[in-house]
Amino acid sequence: MTIVKKVIIKAINILMLTTITALSLSVDTVDGQSEVQNSDIQNDEPRNFHAESFVLIDGENGRILLEKKSDERRSIASTTKIMTCIIALEKSNPNDIVEVSQRAASMPKVNMRTKVGEKYKMSDLIYAMMLESYNDVAVAIAEHISGTVENFATLMNEKAVQLGAYNTNFVTPNGLDADNHYSTAYDMALIGACAIRDKRFLEIVNKKTYSFNEITGKRSITVNNKNGFLAMESDSIGIKTGFTGKAGYCFVGAVDNNGHRLVSVVLGSGWPPNKSFKWEDTKKLIKYGRKYKCIKVFPQGHTDMNIDINVNNGDLKKVQAKIKNREDYSVLLSEKDEVEIKKSVMSQINAPMEKGECVGCYYLIINGKTEKTFEIVLSEKIEKRDYLFCLKNIYELFTLRNIKRKENNNK
Repeated sequence: MTIVKKVIIKAINILMLTTITALSLSVDTVDGQSEVQNSDIQNDEPRNFHAESFVLIDGENGRILLEKKSDERRSIASTTKIMTCIIALEKSNPNDIVEVSQRAASMPKVNMRTKVGEKYKMSDLIYAMMLESYNDVAVAIAEHISGTVENFATLMNEKAVQLGAYNTNFVTPNGLDADNHYSTAYDMALIGACAIRDKRFLEIVNKKTYSFNEITGKRSITVNNKNGFLAMESDSIGIKTGFTGKAGYCFVGAVDNNGHRLVSVVLGSGWPPNKSFKWEDTKKLIKYGRKYKCIKVFPQGHTDMNIDINVNNGDLKKVQAKIKNREDYSVLLSEKDEVEIKKSVMSQINAPMEKGECVGCYYLIINGKTEKTFEIVLSEKIEKRDYLFCLKNIYELFTLRNIKRKENNNK
């Protein structure tokens, strides 16, 4: 949303001409049920997590369903490579030839034992990075795209800001412990949710095994997916593990819950030898999230969606406004969630105004927090009824009469 648009919306809310109405949420579940069933989410949330920080979000809109210290800045280990992969898919061609540098080849384990001067296809390296979490491969990818690791980190941080991950700062493309390299459970959930919207990313992280060759044929390499969560949940769709001595065991996970995605993040979920703690924590989060119902906001047939607004000095006395981009927006809800929709819209407008201009908003409020704002926009253009408008109409009427007269004379 542009700054100008934000200012307009804020102004609308304080205008004397504005009317504010609270509506009940008329909802339909995606599977056709008419309402959320009596609570199958218990008041007591899952306990005894090992993770020092965790979060579960609605992958469609980023709403937090369960969390602990989700805004706490922490080391994130190789979950960093999720962002590296996002940038690689956006900024490179799968057939690019990547040459390994001295810096890349010098990266510590886990590595592919690359050698200076070796060449690989970009697509092959992306699989190697995401399935085996090779640190040298991540650096080779970064240097190919941006020239240096530092320049690549700039791209990563710019993308993080675009996604709303404001408590994140990337320094390396592989997640090895480094000063000022950090994120939060919530930010990593947002980044993970972005990643799984890309079908190419999903194909990569769900691959069990992948084989490829160095360009000259000197090496033949097979990599295997180290994400054990894929075998633990039938609807798991990723995403990425991580571990360093500073970060502990980390995992960003995702499931496709009957067409609606849940994204979980656990950070600092134990240290050796407790490698399984991250799986235990993740399964608790996903089990909790499955109990939510997928609700469609503003389904077809919902009343009060089209609004008549009075017009001052316009070519029309009334104009209709409607919700912008209302189609198929859904949210995960439980019976315990308190939900309402508030409408703030101008009761009258002054001509002229263009089709699509914002004249108000609907606010989806869950448990007292505004989770989504839907703009209300004009359905058609309104022209000002002034001297020029009248003169234009007279001219058009006169021209139309002349055309009809000529048509009659030619018959």
